[in-house]
Amino acid sequence: MHRDDWLGASVHSHMRHQFRAIGKAMEKAIGKRFFAVDAVLGQKAQILDVQAGALDEVEKATWPLADRRTNVVLDEMPEPADVLVMGLPRNFHYGPGTGTSPILMSLAVGGQLSRCWNAFREGGVVIATSVCDGWFNDSWFPSYGETYEAMQDFHTPADFLASEQAQRITTDTDYCFKYSNFYTYHPFHAMSMISGGAVVPQRTNAAFLVGAEAPRYARGMGYIPTKTFDEAMKQAERYVGKNPRILCTPEAFSGGVAVHLHAKNGR
Repeated sequence: MHRDDWLGASVHSHMRHQFRAIGKAMEKAIGKRFFAVDAVLGQKAQILDVQAGALDEVEKATWPLADRRTNVVLDEMPEPADVLVMGLPRNFHYGPGTGTSPILMSLAVGGQLSRCWNAFREGGVVIATSVCDGWFNDSWFPSYGETYEAMQDFHTPADFLASEQAQRITTDTDYCFKYSNFYTYHPFHAMSMISGGAVVPQRTNAAFLVGAEAPRYARGMGYIPTKTFDEAMKQAERYVGKNPRILCTPEAFSGGVAVHLHAKNGR
């Protein structure tokens, strides 16, 4: 997730090549080809097309339409933005508490940054709004509270993810039992979310979180908490000047299937 080609969510990314290689290895090992059924969905979950057959052929048949549905060029925005703005609801994507848990909140911002990467300049500023009150939703994500607190003892998310602490939490018997028997998220899931969320402080000069009810959780993920949006914009001037280009994505998590934005003369 920290490679350059992860940003922008391209079908030619290293991660996509890994997925394909895994599938090919499985087919070779079992001596049979997968039979795939794939649908291209519209932004409001409309079924635009359905194809079935060998994976390679299904991709050839569906990806051109998916590309047209997914990639949107902002003709009225000739240059990449200096500021990316988004709002996070309390419940979305992974379930209740996605906008309150600092780990899931940071992953959501990282994901939207990737989707907007071709319309945003590296070293710009992100401003997100989130309640971020520290509710981890233990019923669904039992390992998340411990994971967050353990991470605070390390200099960087990467240091934590490579630590014995992370390994211990990931293989914790109780967490794994709950995953296997009570449909909770696996403890490794939090580690993946931390990795994706870490993209934001790596690729921006500053990331502000507006409206956090428990600001310490925002700070713990590398965000600068502010009370109001105006305050965040004022502080952002130190990085982007007084007349920045602003990309606002108000329906990033509530407007249906996400799209990938491109500036007219972007990357």
